[in-house]
Amino acid sequence: MTSPSWPREQFDKVVKTAGAHVVRFDEDTQNWSAFFKRLLPLLGRLWVCRVVLGGLWYYPDNSSGCVNALHKLLEQAQIPVSVDTDIVGIDPEQFGWPQDSWFRTPS
Repeated sequence: MTSPSWPREQFDKVVKTAGAHVVRFDEDTQNWSAFFKRLLPLLGRLWVCRVVLGGLWYYPDNSSGCVNALHKLLEQAQIPVSVDTDIVGIDPEQFGWPQDSWFRTPS
């Protein structure tokens, strides 16, 4: 087994320090409907009062993307939800950036 990437290690350290609970989901290998059916009861058991999303893909115009899809489902379930744009993958073309610019500069 390979060790986690440096960005993953840093993310995990920040999450651990913050006391946050991360729910990992890979839509390429996991069933979306089954995941969401398990997610809602988990949020209730953890007494979650709001959700902050990160992941791939996020489109600021809300046109598509897995982060956008989960945001919509959580809103429909009346769970306060927001997207942290520092922990999402944003398609560079959405901002007119070159295709190889995957990291945005801090504002």
